[in-house]
Amino acid sequence: MSRVLYEKEQVCPICQTTFPKMMVRNSLCSVEKRDTDFRVQYRNCNPNWYVIVVCPGCGYAAPKSSFSAVGEKEREALKPVLAELGPVDLTGKRTLPQAVESFERAIKCSEVRQLSRSVMGGLYLKTAWLYREMGEASKEQQLLAKALEAYLKAYEHERDLSMSIEDLIYLIGELNRRLKRYEEAIIWFSKVIEMKDAKPSTTRLAREMWQLAREAYRRGPAEHSIEEVYSLQGADSEPEPQPAPAAEPVAVKPKRRAKVQVSTQLYVDQLDWLEKIGRWWAGEPNLDAGSCLRALLDLVSDLAPQSLQVNDEEELQQAFAEHIIAKTGGGGGVGS
Repeated sequence: MSRVLYEKEQVCPICQTTFPKMMVRNSLCSVEKRDTDFRVQYRNCNPNWYVIVVCPGCGYAAPKSSFSAVGEKEREALKPVLAELGPVDLTGKRTLPQAVESFERAIKCSEVRQLSRSVMGGLYLKTAWLYREMGEASKEQQLLAKALEAYLKAYEHERDLSMSIEDLIYLIGELNRRLKRYEEAIIWFSKVIEMKDAKPSTTRLAREMWQLAREAYRRGPAEHSIEEVYSLQGADSEPEPQPAPAAEPVAVKPKRRAKVQVSTQLYVDQLDWLEKIGRWWAGEPNLDAGSCLRALLDLVSDLAPQSLQVNDEEELQQAFAEHIIAKTGGGGGVGS
């Protein structure tokens, strides 16, 4: 056995079988690079392959942190699942397919045990990482979608999370981005950027992913995915687009933009102005206050958050005014 791996005795809480579980000396694993959904890639080993403990006697599987904490009701609920799964010996050095099997078993057992949504999200996400290693993109996307659903429920209902709140919000944004739900990704990344007490590393990563999601959204669903046009492993520029084959011009259907309800504070005179602008043009019943706000936001929406070096609302107003003038080609000032 290598110096990286070693064995430790474990007792199964279901069938009382004593068996050796494989442990990893993480300090001896060399990090190669990190993916933007927190997956760590190693050169000489992969600790993620051994996160799950699997009993060779009954087939029960769970993360090391929750393997032994099984109540009587959980034992009863697990019986039909374990009868279906059957026993398997994964106590030795694992291959990638065996690591996947350990996680698939843990997911089935943990769903029966009704573990917290943040814990389930972690299981789905780490299983997706393994399928990424195998090159099975379809299975990876399925597990990323399950992880996203679990993390959203954790964000809404859990107070005792298995990670920091900024990491959870960031992950929700990144999973949306990887699933090509770019509008949602932008919203969640913005939440992290706006957090005053978030870790600088998470904020910095959220800004980078915000920009990538923004660029991907503008390309539209007919373009290449962001993973194809921008390499996160140190690429300095985007690849040059290939010329498209000649084709008959077709009518382009406008892209539908999802609307969300937001809460903010405005001054009374601004509310009055919004009501007036909604009735600005006679014969244009669709030009309401919301339309005006959306038009103004579109004029400045390509400004990355980090480019706005301002100290107060007055400086922000001036920055917006200069940007709008430059973008529309105007020569005069912008009235308030």
